Amino acid sequence: MAFDNTHLSAMAHGDGQTWWQYKSTADNRLTIAGANYFNTASGMLAANDLIYVIAADAVGFMAVTANDGTTVTVSDGAV
Repeated sequence: MAFDNTHLSAMAHGDGQTWWQYKSTADNRLTIAGANYFNTASGMLAANDLIYVIAADAVGFMAVTANDGTTVTVSDGAV
């Protein structure tokens, strides 16, 4: 599957950081943490934002480590 922006919700915002929730029942955490997954959300996500991910096989936090306006990079911190 692919990223679906209707499943990305801002949960909290403050001090220049946003905490998001993203849920996908179709994609596993490795797919979600993979290169280019969040690129279509580059206008929403910023470096240092946190994403609480509910994937098909795991839940956990991922951090946005970079966003150049086109490419979004996240770390995989799933537990």
